[in-house]
Amino acid sequence: MIGRIATPRLLLLLLAWLTISFAPSSAIADGKVFRSALAEPPPIPDQQALICYNPATQVQTLAIETRFQLSATSPKDPAKLAPDSFAWVVPIPGPEAPIITPGTTGLFPTLRVIFQPRVRDMRGPEYAYPVLLAVGVILVLVRMTERGTAFVGVLLAGLLALLSAMVLLPALGTARSSASAQVVGVDVLDRSIVGDYQVTTIAAAGDAKDSAAALSAWLEANGFKQPPSVAPVLADYARRNWVFACVKLLQLPKPSDDGTLTPHPLVFTFKTPAAVYPMALTGVGNGPLKLDLYVFGSGTAQVPGMKSVRSDAAVPASDSGPHLAWRRSPDVLIAHPELVRCVGKLPIATKLSGTLRPDQQAQDLPITFGDFIQTGSIVYSRDAAVMRGIDVASAALLAGTVLLVVITAFMRQNAAWFYRRLPILAAVAIVAGFSMWVATPAVKSTSLSRRAVYGASDAMERLRDTLADASLDWRAAPKLDDARLVAQRFIASSKINAKEEDSPGNYTLTLGEHGEIDFIWYDAVGAPQRSRIWPAPDRPAR
Repeated sequence: MIGRIATPRLLLLLLAWLTISFAPSSAIADGKVFRSALAEPPPIPDQQALICYNPATQVQTLAIETRFQLSATSPKDPAKLAPDSFAWVVPIPGPEAPIITPGTTGLFPTLRVIFQPRVRDMRGPEYAYPVLLAVGVILVLVRMTERGTAFVGVLLAGLLALLSAMVLLPALGTARSSASAQVVGVDVLDRSIVGDYQVTTIAAAGDAKDSAAALSAWLEANGFKQPPSVAPVLADYARRNWVFACVKLLQLPKPSDDGTLTPHPLVFTFKTPAAVYPMALTGVGNGPLKLDLYVFGSGTAQVPGMKSVRSDAAVPASDSGPHLAWRRSPDVLIAHPELVRCVGKLPIATKLSGTLRPDQQAQDLPITFGDFIQTGSIVYSRDAAVMRGIDVASAALLAGTVLLVVITAFMRQNAAWFYRRLPILAAVAIVAGFSMWVATPAVKSTSLSRRAVYGASDAMERLRDTLADASLDWRAAPKLDDARLVAQRFIASSKINAKEEDSPGNYTLTLGEHGEIDFIWYDAVGAPQRSRIWPAPDRPAR
């Protein structure tokens, strides 16, 4: 027979329980360490575009990244390829010609970085230890009592444990120019050189009886090979007064290791009563298409057949920098110069992703904006998902133990009756933890130490100093190619993962009109950090 427990002793045990139950919780809240982690970049889709739509002005900005995959028989040397053989047509809402400007190669790499989910990565369970300790205290108290008056003390302790669980459990919830051939029936609205492209904007003439035939004849005469099946699509666009930006590549970039050519994007600005992504021409004879759209507008963007991967507030980054990866903001930070120009003051950013079937590509994709709904902001590393399951299992065990204590007290059962039901309770807690682990959005992630993040900044500072102190003949007009060569040698010797591109973690070199050279490196959100390397501080200006 287990002896009865005296009231003073019960009060001491309750005081000890209070100290044990709450002290670990506050200690963990103040001292827990989360490793910095980034989601591993997803595979680049078949197409991706930036879309910024201002409903007040009905102006849309559309930036398209175009990539070409060389065939196995294609020469790898760009000098042996004919640039103008890479040509395509972009339908744009008319009737006016769009404003077309060159984008920078770092625009889409920056978008991929700033839209990455915030990853929560834990070294161990957050709440399992104090919760399991609470369960242990309850079991000891049960062991020290029997049914009767003293069991009221256990009931009070159980209620106190339940209060502790209510404090702990909310944190476990899920976080919410050249001439072109002329064709009758086609108007040439504009012809210009835009960066590495020759762009001719055409439209079907108003008095043309057969606009599709006229457009097809113009495309054929100017080197844009189109299958016969595009004729109905061209006719439909012409009927809606759309125009066509016909693009030819003038200069080829260096192919990547997998034979992909990625020239700089083109940015189209035009008037349209509703945001849209042109798709019908691309979809002719096309198979399944992986598509990512980065959309900025007045609310959360929606496109039929595509999923909102992330929707957050679009916030201009503060001028103070650099912005480091471990200081991730809950918002999508807008700092990259090209992105700042395109987005303006649009408040909401949405990333939409999906694989479209051929039938879903038969029409242009309408983009609508609804109420702001934050989606996809936080995911967990695979290790953190396991730890989260352990936390939930522990919390379920605590809540179940308290409930079992209450039932035992009201049914006036003894401790043996209580202990016989604990295995069932433990099984339920394990199932709850396993279910949470399965339901937790987990991604493969890359852990970053604070030292590694600062290391990137330090490497860029050392590169800047190396360029400023380079033993080159600066007495003559400084040459940008000389500075570029010094930078490439430094990167090769330092084994840092950087390249000359305006995207996070990389750098660019610019030559001013008076011969000054600036070194610019781009921080974790693409904000440029500019330093003058010529004239260097210890060198006289020319």
